[in-house]
Formats: sequence, C-alpha cells, structure tokens
Amino acid sequence: MRIRVRRAVLDFVWLLPQADRPGTLALAAQIVAAGLLPVALMLATAAVIAAVSTGRSPLPGGTWGAVAALAAVLVTFQVVVPLLGPATERLAHRLDLLLRMRMLRAVLAPPTLAHLEDPKLADELAQARTVGTEEVQTPLAVGALSAVAATRLMAAGSAVVLAGYSWWAPVALLACWVATNEAYRRGVARLISSLEGATPGFRRARYLSDLSLNSSAAKELRLFGLAGWLADRFETYWRAGMREVWSRRSHRRGVMLAAVSVLIAGHALVAAALVRSALAGDLGAAELALYLQAIIGMAGFGWDADRQYVLRLGVAPVPHALRVSAAASDTGLRLPGSRTPPADMPRDGIRFQDVSFAYPRTERNVVRRLDLGVPAGRSLAIVGVNGSGKTTLLKLLCRFYDPGEGSVTVDGVDLRELDAAAWQRRVAALFQDFARYPLPARDNVALGDIGRGDDDDAVGRAAAAAGVADVVERLPARWDTPLSREFEGGIEPSGGQWQRLALARVLFAIEGGAGVLILDEPTAHLDIRAEAAFYDRFLDLTRGRTTIVVSHRFSTVRHADHIVVLDGGRVVEAGSHPELMALGGRYAAMFDLQAAVYRQGSGRA
Repeated sequence: MRIRVRRAVLDFVWLLPQADRPGTLALAAQIVAAGLLPVALMLATAAVIAAVSTGRSPLPGGTWGAVAALAAVLVTFQVVVPLLGPATERLAHRLDLLLRMRMLRAVLAPPTLAHLEDPKLADELAQARTVGTEEVQTPLAVGALSAVAATRLMAAGSAVVLAGYSWWAPVALLACWVATNEAYRRGVARLISSLEGATPGFRRARYLSDLSLNSSAAKELRLFGLAGWLADRFETYWRAGMREVWSRRSHRRGVMLAAVSVLIAGHALVAAALVRSALAGDLGAAELALYLQAIIGMAGFGWDADRQYVLRLGVAPVPHALRVSAAASDTGLRLPGSRTPPADMPRDGIRFQDVSFAYPRTERNVVRRLDLGVPAGRSLAIVGVNGSGKTTLLKLLCRFYDPGEGSVTVDGVDLRELDAAAWQRRVAALFQDFARYPLPARDNVALGDIGRGDDDDAVGRAAAAAGVADVVERLPARWDTPLSREFEGGIEPSGGQWQRLALARVLFAIEGGAGVLILDEPTAHLDIRAEAAFYDRFLDLTRGRTTIVVSHRFSTVRHADHIVVLDGGRVVEAGSHPELMALGGRYAAMFDLQAAVYRQGSGRA
C-alpha cells in the first residue's frame, strides 16, 4: 500500500507528543521563534533605516531605540533557538525509539507465526525501516519539520508585512509559490511512490548486499566463486527498482521549467511595482527595504529541496510502522482461548484428533486427518522423509498455528480454549534452526526461564545436563564471555557447542516448570563423540518428561518409548523400536538403510 505524503506528515506530527510531550512543546517554541523573529528583524531593520534617513523613528527612543530593538531581536534569535535544540534532539531520538518499539511489539505480540510468513507484511516492515534503500532515519525528519514549519511561519509573517503595500502583491506571490510547490510535491510523491512500489526488488538487493558483508556466507562465496554473480544480481535488482524512478524524474523536467518561469514572472511584477512606487515618491527608503525583505521572506512558501526532501522521505516510513503496529491487533492474528493452563499440565497426555492443516495462503494440507497420542511423562519419536509433516506437527503443538480441522487436546482440553502465550510457556523446544544469541554464555542458557536468570546453580545444572559446562569453563570470561567476535573478548562457539547451549536453555526451561520437551534434530550439529554422549544421556534427559523427538538419526529415535512414522501428513506406522523392526515396514527399511551406511563407513575406516 502506497503512502500519501500529507497523511504521512500528519501521522508524524500526531506521534510527537506520544514520544515526548515536553520535547514537542520545545519544538513548537523553536518553530515560533525561528519563524517570527526574522519578521521582527525585518521590522526592526526598517525602523533603523527610517530613523537614520529621516531622523524620525517609529519606535520609542528615536534612532537609538530602533538600534536597540534591532540588537534585541538579533540576540534573541541567536540565543533562544539554540537553547531549545537539546530538547528537540531528545524528542527526535524518543520518536525513533517509539516507532521501533511499536514495530518490535507488533512483530513479537502475536503467538502465531502467520504474520512473519506474510510477504506483504515483510514489505511493510522494510518500508517501515526506510523507503526502498534510502537510508533516511526518522529523527532527521524532526529537524526538517522544525525548519520547514518555521520557514512557512516566517513566510506568512512576510506576507502580512507585504500586504501593507498592497493586498494583491502577497496574493500574486503566494499563487506563484503554490503552483511551483505543487509541481515539486507531485514529483517527490511520485519518487516515494516509485521507491515503495519497488520495495520487493530493493529488499532482495539489500539481502544480497548484507550477504556479501556477512561472515557466515564468506567462505561459500569465495569457494564457489560467487563474487561476480552476487554483484551482478545486486545491480540487476537495484537497477530494476530505480528504473521507474529515473523515468519519472526525466518526465518532470518540462513541468518544472514552466513552474520556475511563472515564479520569475510573478516576482518581477511585484518588484517592478515597488520600484515604480518608490520612484514616484509613494514609498520611502525604509518602506522599500521592508517590502523587498518581505518578498524575500515569502520565499519560505517555496520548495526547500533539501529539507522537504528529508522531511517527506523521513516521514514516509511512519504510516507503514503504524500499519505494522496495527497488525498486532488484527483479528486474523489472534488465537482463541483465555484459560490459563494448570502448572502440572500435561498430566494425562496430548492428543491429535483428526487434524488437518494447510499454511496460510496455500491450499495443500501438510497434515491430513492425523491421529496421534503422546502419553504424559513418556517419549515419542517422529520419523519420516522431508516434507512428511514432522515440523508442522511441532508447530501445531507449540500453537504457532491452530488446525484447520480436528483438534489438539491436552488432558482432554482443546488447545483453542487455552491462552496461547500461556501454553507456549509450558513448552520447551530445541528446534533445528535454534537461535544463536550474541550475548554472554549465561544469558544463552538463562533465556529459557528469564525470571530465574540469576540462579547460577540452576544455570550450571542445565549446562552440565546438556554437556556444555566444561566448554563454558574454558571460555576467557567463563559465563560472562560474549558469544560473538563482534564484541570485545567474545568468541564464536562451534556448531555443536551452540547446539548444546541451546539444549541447556531448553533444560533450564524444563526445570523452571515447562511440561513438554521438544527435540527437533537434537544431534544435527554434534560430532560423533558428542552424539554418542547425547545417546547415553537421552534416557536421563527425557525420563519422566513428556517428550517429542524429531530426528533422522535412528540411533536417537530407537531410545524413545514410542515411535511413529509420518508420510504425507499421516501416521503410517507406530510402535516401539523392536515392534517396528519386527513389522518389517518403512521404519525397518529406513533403519537398515542407515545402519548399512554406517557399517560401510566403519568398514572403509
């Protein structure tokens, strides 16, 4: 959805007092001072000229009174406006914080993941940060707003002064400025609209640019010789986005030339009338100087290319930020249910009953009429080829989505009746794409139950259970070591160390009261020794806990109390490891195939 510039400015102004009321008052005072003091300066200058040229002053105190008035205006202008600067600067930063916090809360508030997988919202988020690839930050617009508003106020005061000569003079100049501004305004509006329309392409270009600067991709980019390809693809996306912008700019040249010609003619007409009146003796030197200054002052009605460009481009993200914020309250992102789950849930077990589910904006069911039970305090392993619905089943259990058909119940209670966020606190999950937080090692574990983050003993127990305590002990600052080389004294853990830290985070959540443990490919990043150690600890980690394990490693799966095989979103086989091996079906075939690979590898070794 494309923005209207005037609406964006109004939204911007509406947000100012919400960000910082005292700062907004300071901004208003700054605008008034910067707008009216120049008009007062015109009048004081004219008074001095009149006093010097005629010996008479319109102000008390004669010539020296006029000089004192001029000095007072100059000093006030030089002192008052800078004094208000710190308050308006604080307002700018608080406004930036307000917008960022609104977007952050909007993105994080819904318990569902649907909005994060919506391409339209992704574009809104890109536009909320900047328009296209223009890096104009919102705080810059506060200074531009102050300057533009003050200039407009000064121009209005100048028009009032010029009206003292004749009513038609300011009207004629205003008409010229309005016509010229409209031409400029339409040009900038089309520019911003073009940038917004090209946002998907710009977003791809930005991704490629970030990829070239990201150390995680640096090795592959060099080994595969992708530097030239990446640069060419970036240029292609960027030029495609800018093509319409360049085209529209070239089409506006004739219009702008005509607008400037009208402006020159209008000013020549008014200036000629003033000079004629002065030559005829109808205007004195002081009046002529005053009205000529007023003509110059009315230029404040014109287009300030730099400031208005910054203002319009700076406020352009605001409507998108407000839309992103409004998305958090969208009924389509709300999940029903308000009951708080009991602290000991699940007591009996979890049940998928005739569940079918298709992702938003798709029609194909990933899970189809699935029936599955997970007894409380027992472990269930789920296996199947890629695309069989394993990860989707976990998302339904975590209540990132609700089923399209059927129900997921816990202790006989439909998850739709429970508060989604409260239920999610009952689940501790180690996903295959687990987060790697560039924070101290302690925080990477404590985030599993942030309310108990200062319990060092509990953090240590979770780390020991996950097999990562010895790794932390060898870090430069132990638990206080930042896990990123971007920070002073930081280190970058290996993939297996990251996975064990993530497992410790999950176990810390379980100790804090989470009732369901999810392990999605828990040994994917582990080496052979770490994987073997995990197998040895598997029964201890899962004993007495309601656990669901998804893995392609059958050496992990075989330890589970119950195993199910998914295919096409349905359970096609179920049983214990010995039972499924005796059945001789898909599970047995996959197990034998994997075992044969390991045996062959061992033989070659």
